[in-house]
Amino acid sequence: MRKAQLTRHGVVALLAMLFLVLFAALAVGVYAATSTNAMVANNEKNGAISLTAAESGMDFMHYQLSLIKVPPATPQDQIFSYVADHLKTNLEGTANLGSNTVAVTSSTVTIPANSNAYIKIDNNGAQFRVALGSAGQEIRVKTTGRYANAAAANRAVQMDYQRKELPTTIFNYAVASKGKVVMQKGSVTSTAGAPSSIASILSGKSTGPAVTVSGGTIGGDLNITAPGLATVTGGSVGGSSAPADIIANHTHIVGMPEFPLIDTTVFKPYAVNTYSDGSMLKNVRIPPNTNPKFTGGATIQGLLYIEAPNTVE
Repeated sequence: MRKAQLTRHGVVALLAMLFLVLFAALAVGVYAATSTNAMVANNEKNGAISLTAAESGMDFMHYQLSLIKVPPATPQDQIFSYVADHLKTNLEGTANLGSNTVAVTSSTVTIPANSNAYIKIDNNGAQFRVALGSAGQEIRVKTTGRYANAAAANRAVQMDYQRKELPTTIFNYAVASKGKVVMQKGSVTSTAGAPSSIASILSGKSTGPAVTVSGGTIGGDLNITAPGLATVTGGSVGGSSAPADIIANHTHIVGMPEFPLIDTTVFKPYAVNTYSDGSMLKNVRIPPNTNPKFTGGATIQGLLYIEAPNTVE
């Protein structure tokens, strides 16, 4: 019998080396992908927190701007400086700003003034800073948020704010006063054909008594800003003459309305008659320090223009 001799050519070793190289390449790829995903996720997290910080800063500025009431007679070119000065006054020295300050120029406001300083939102690193500028008739606000000093992940939000007249409920009342209202005699009623209920009275005084009624007639109801601020001992209110009924059913607790700043100079040209003693006052101007006293029976028609200082009874 012949004996066959087998030869070995190293194919198995070659395949083993190929698989080893392949697995090594896959391992490197998986490691690189995992590292990249971790970096992307971290950047996304930093960016999301920075964007949230910027949006929080915009909410903060929205609130701060809402606190500033610009007088209606302020010229358009002076509105930005008015807002800037009030922001500086309202923010410096507060817990939000700490030791930081507000930088104000004729055209910009920077909060905080130091370009490297930020306002902290929490103790985890979320921060924001604000820049305001004039944009025509609007105020442009840009807030920049960052997280943990990661400047590469900074995010910014920008909005334009415009001055707007605020509606007020003050004109819902026939008489509205920030101070005390005393009704002793006479009447506050509506004209013929209108319901008497529109002749209501409001006092915004926060301590009692805010409204005192001892006589006279009030066609509408009494309005106060807190319980117990009205005192009724006589007179008629809302069609009732019983003090207990007036307090229970014709006295209402309301919110303090926004008292508008009125430019009275536009009315002055219509007050063509200077005050003198008399029961008929039609388009009358009362000069300063006249201090008139009306004891009853006076009729006011048109406009009554009272110049300060004056005490009118």
